[in-house]
Amino acid sequence: MKLKEFLKPDEKELITNSIKNIQSRTTGKIIVYFSKKSGKDPVFKAREVFETFNLKNSKDRNNVLFMISVFDRKIVIFVDDGIAQKVDINFLENIKNAIIEKFKNKEFGIGLIGGINLIGEKLIENFPDEKNQEKPGDVIFYEEN
Repeated sequence: MKLKEFLKPDEKELITNSIKNIQSRTTGKIIVYFSKKSGKDPVFKAREVFETFNLKNSKDRNNVLFMISVFDRKIVIFVDDGIAQKVDINFLENIKNAIIEKFKNKEFGIGLIGGINLIGEKLIENFPDEKNQEKPGDVIFYEEN
């Protein structure tokens, strides 16, 4: 299976729309990043990806990265300091576990949308954006050579 085939086109569209909806109501940004492998330390890889996309540079420090390593079967939810101070570490672990349960049943889109919506509720609650500006919803596939 190619990396881009992990999600069906309609699942990718639903995820993108979910991210756009959340981001129109918060100052936070969400990126879903797919890669083949995460290496020996998935959290380190997630930190690198987080910095690569300049997610560390927001005023409120409230950006979120969902990194899914398809072939390693690893998921990391990496959040910046502002959101980390607002949520319990168990909250993020519970989201990850819920996504994993859906993935086990090959419900990839449903799992991700559920996780995105849960973290999105916290972003909207703690970092509202009254401007309601539509921002891009990013689902990024990275295929290493």
